Amino acid sequence: MRRTWLAAASVLALLVGACTGGGGGPTGPTGGQTGGGGEIHLVMWMGYTPPPPVEDSSEYLSIERMVKEFEAAHPNITIELQYVNSDNALQKATVALQGNKQPDISYQYGTKMPQLATSPKLVDLTDLVSDPAY
Repeated sequence: MRRTWLAAASVLALLVGACTGGGGGPTGPTGGQTGGGGEIHLVMWMGYTPPPPVEDSSEYLSIERMVKEFEAAHPNITIELQYVNSDNALQKATVALQGNKQPDISYQYGTKMPQLATSPKLVDLTDLVSDPAY
């Protein structure tokens, strides 16, 4: 379990790095700044609801904790968590990608990746997270 959350935190860091490292202009599709060294605001879609009830929110609280740790290590970057109903996440992501309204970061279940992977707007991080040095 710990390895899974460490991997999730690492992927979050890589996703943010991938989203903020380019020089593609002053703002990204959701308003997140993509370069220039100033304040960067990113939007992350995920299917976990915030508490209450606390007993049903461990996933949300874990992601929120990882985001806060990342923001503490990178004070010029803020990540806004937005709830997207898991039942509609694939449809919403597909439409958002087609309309250039995708979030900067999206937490998607692996079973949905084949449908999303064909989009040229996604960044494949497989080589980075598979590297033993990572």
